[in-house]
Amino acid sequence: MWDFAIRSNVEDIRNFVDIYSICKRTGGNMEKVIMKAIDVLLDKIDIKREIHKLTAQKRMESYILTAIPFILLLFLHIVSPNYLSVMYETIEGRIIMTLALFTIVSSLLWNLKLTDISI
Repeated sequence: MWDFAIRSNVEDIRNFVDIYSICKRTGGNMEKVIMKAIDVLLDKIDIKREIHKLTAQKRMESYILTAIPFILLLFLHIVSPNYLSVMYETIEGRIIMTLALFTIVSSLLWNLKLTDISI
Protein backbone atom coordinates (compact mmCIF):
# COMPACT_ATOMS: atom_id res chain seq x y z
CA MET A 1 0.00 0.00 0.00
CA TRP A 2 2.94 2.35 0.64
CA ASP A 3 4.06 1.95 -2.96
CA PHE A 4 0.60 2.92 -4.21
CA ALA A 5 0.45 5.93 -1.85
CA ILE A 6 3.83 7.20 -3.04
CA ARG A 7 3.06 6.66 -6.72
CA SER A 8 -0.38 8.30 -6.52
CA ASN A 9 1.03 11.46 -4.89
CA VAL A 10 -2.37 12.07 -3.25
CA GLU A 11 -2.26 13.31 0.33
CA ASP A 12 -5.50 11.56 1.32
CA ILE A 13 -4.19 8.19 0.20
CA ARG A 14 -0.92 8.70 2.09
CA ASN A 15 -2.87 9.67 5.23
CA PHE A 16 -5.06 6.59 4.92
CA VAL A 17 -2.03 4.33 4.54
CA ASP A 18 -0.44 5.97 7.60
CA ILE A 19 -3.61 5.37 9.63
CA TYR A 20 -3.87 1.79 8.39
CA SER A 21 -0.25 0.95 9.18
CA ILE A 22 -0.38 2.52 12.67
CA CYS A 23 -3.58 0.68 13.46
CA LYS A 24 -2.10 -2.60 12.23
CA ARG A 25 1.08 -2.16 14.30
CA THR A 26 -0.70 -1.15 17.49
CA GLY A 27 -3.50 -3.70 17.20
CA GLY A 28 -6.31 -1.15 17.20
CA ASN A 29 -9.89 -1.66 16.10
CA MET A 30 -9.28 -1.72 12.35
CA GLU A 31 -12.94 -1.51 11.35
CA LYS A 32 -13.66 1.52 13.52
CA VAL A 33 -10.53 3.34 12.39
CA ILE A 34 -11.20 2.70 8.70
CA MET A 35 -14.83 3.83 9.03
CA LYS A 36 -13.69 7.04 10.77
CA ALA A 37 -11.13 7.67 8.00
CA ILE A 38 -13.82 7.12 5.37
CA ASP A 39 -16.13 9.57 7.16
CA VAL A 40 -13.39 12.20 7.23
CA LEU A 41 -12.66 11.71 3.51
CA LEU A 42 -16.35 11.91 2.61
CA ASP A 43 -16.72 15.11 4.65
CA LYS A 44 -13.74 16.57 2.83
CA ILE A 45 -15.29 15.71 -0.55
CA ASP A 46 -18.60 17.30 0.51
CA ILE A 47 -16.83 20.48 1.61
CA LYS A 48 -14.97 20.65 -1.72
CA ARG A 49 -18.25 20.31 -3.62
CA GLU A 50 -19.90 23.00 -1.51
CA ILE A 51 -17.01 25.42 -2.03
CA HIS A 52 -17.03 24.74 -5.78
CA LYS A 53 -20.77 25.38 -5.88
CA LEU A 54 -20.47 28.62 -3.92
CA THR A 55 -17.62 29.99 -6.04
CA ALA A 56 -19.20 29.05 -9.38
CA GLN A 57 -21.19 32.29 -9.50
CA LYS A 58 -18.08 34.40 -8.95
CA ARG A 59 -16.20 32.52 -11.66
CA MET A 60 -19.06 33.11 -14.10
CA GLU A 61 -19.13 36.80 -13.18
CA SER A 62 -15.41 37.08 -13.89
CA TYR A 63 -15.88 35.47 -17.32
CA ILE A 64 -18.72 37.87 -18.14
CA LEU A 65 -16.78 40.92 -16.91
CA THR A 66 -13.82 39.83 -19.02
CA ALA A 67 -15.97 39.45 -22.13
CA ILE A 68 -17.77 42.80 -21.84
CA PRO A 69 -14.90 45.03 -23.09
CA PHE A 70 -14.37 42.79 -26.13
CA ILE A 71 -18.09 42.80 -26.92
CA LEU A 72 -18.15 46.59 -26.56
CA LEU A 73 -15.17 46.95 -28.91
CA LEU A 74 -16.81 44.66 -31.45
CA PHE A 75 -20.04 46.65 -31.22
CA LEU A 76 -18.21 49.97 -31.70
CA HIS A 77 -16.26 48.54 -34.63
CA ILE A 78 -19.48 47.42 -36.33
CA VAL A 79 -21.48 50.58 -35.63
CA SER A 80 -18.78 53.19 -36.16
CA PRO A 81 -15.47 51.83 -37.45
CA ASN A 82 -13.74 55.24 -37.38
CA TYR A 83 -14.62 55.93 -33.73
CA LEU A 84 -11.75 53.84 -32.35
CA SER A 85 -9.33 54.23 -35.26
CA VAL A 86 -7.16 56.54 -33.13
CA MET A 87 -6.63 53.68 -30.67
CA TYR A 88 -5.25 51.40 -33.38
CA GLU A 89 -3.34 53.79 -35.66
CA THR A 90 -1.26 55.81 -33.19
CA ILE A 91 1.49 54.54 -30.92
CA GLU A 92 -0.18 56.06 -27.86
CA GLY A 93 -3.45 54.30 -28.67
CA ARG A 94 -1.69 50.99 -29.16
CA ILE A 95 0.08 51.37 -25.83
CA ILE A 96 -3.22 52.15 -24.10
CA MET A 97 -4.99 49.21 -25.74
CA THR A 98 -2.10 46.86 -24.85
CA LEU A 99 -2.22 48.02 -21.23
CA ALA A 100 -6.00 47.57 -21.20
CA LEU A 101 -5.65 44.03 -22.57
CA PHE A 102 -2.98 43.23 -19.97
CA THR A 103 -5.22 44.61 -17.22
CA ILE A 104 -8.22 42.58 -18.38
CA VAL A 105 -6.25 39.34 -18.59
CA SER A 106 -4.52 39.90 -15.26
CA SER A 107 -7.84 40.64 -13.54
CA LEU A 108 -9.31 37.43 -14.97
CA LEU A 109 -6.34 35.40 -13.70
CA TRP A 110 -6.55 37.09 -10.31
CA ASN A 111 -10.28 36.37 -10.03
CA LEU A 112 -9.75 32.73 -10.97
CA LYS A 113 -6.98 32.44 -8.37
CA LEU A 114 -9.22 33.98 -5.71
CA THR A 115 -12.04 31.54 -6.42
CA ASP A 116 -9.72 28.51 -6.47
CA ILE A 117 -9.96 27.44 -2.85
CA SER A 118 -8.17 24.23 -1.97
CA ILE A 119 -8.65 22.08 1.09
